[in-house]
Amino acid sequence: MEITALRRGQKALALGDVLGSCFIDASLSLGIGPLLFPITVSAAYALKGSAVAAAAMLLIAGLLGLRHRHDLGSGLVLIAAYLLAYRLL
Repeated sequence: MEITALRRGQKALALGDVLGSCFIDASLSLGIGPLLFPITVSAAYALKGSAVAAAAMLLIAGLLGLRHRHDLGSGLVLIAAYLLAYRLL
């Protein structure tokens, strides 16, 4: 849906969809995972994960807002950010 919105020039819709899916993915994984496999999640880990998710959304919004396009360069930046976040968590 994001690609279609970007092709039609609806940048706000595409950005809203990306940011919304980040929050849904983060909240559903915290809810569904323990439902299937009960675990203990500390408050510190939840806060750290929320901070990383917020930083990722700011990076995406800033990157796409400044460049006005998503191409190989921005894709590589976002993959690098993902790998860094993976290492941090």
